[in-house]
Amino acid sequence: MKILFKGWQWVGRAMLLLALVAVTVWLGQRIQLLRTSTASLNDTLAKLPEMLSAEAAQQAALTEQKPKLERLQRLLPRREEVGVVAGALERAGAQRTLAVVITDLREAELKDASGTVVTASGPLRDIRITGVATGGPAQLLSWLAAAEQLPYLMRLESWTLRVIESTGASGTSVVAPTASPVPAAAAELAFTFLLSIRYAE
Repeated sequence: MKILFKGWQWVGRAMLLLALVAVTVWLGQRIQLLRTSTASLNDTLAKLPEMLSAEAAQQAALTEQKPKLERLQRLLPRREEVGVVAGALERAGAQRTLAVVITDLREAELKDASGTVVTASGPLRDIRITGVATGGPAQLLSWLAAAEQLPYLMRLESWTLRVIESTGASGTSVVAPTASPVPAAAAELAFTFLLSIRYAE
């Protein structure tokens, strides 16, 4: 009986020893994990001033670039603002006693190398603004110069000038060739501008 009791005591002591070893290993792993986490946290805290400095530099760069971005956005009106540009062309003509009439506003077609029309994609599009301006030749030239100064990304794609020379008492008019000297009479300028716009898909 004593031998059996002593055997159980040894088994109990061995199990207790194994439990202590397991607890020690587990605690060691937890301590190692905490040390690793603490080291990582210390590294992050050490880099925090540098990260904050980099973020502040990025904010400063964004603030510095904001006026340029706003200017670019003004140069590229949205699709629904095309009428505003057409109105600006007409007002510039009225200031120079010209009759400016916008006859067509439509998206310019894109063609590939073979001449096939392709579907436009991307954030930018070109709008073709077609119209006629009538008035004195000097006023027409002044209007063209003013159109180029409008705060939009716009270029003159094509134009045709027709000088209308009065014949005098009869009140009829004839079209004079553009190569002849320009008289102090009315002229008609057919124009097409290409306006770049922001296109929200």
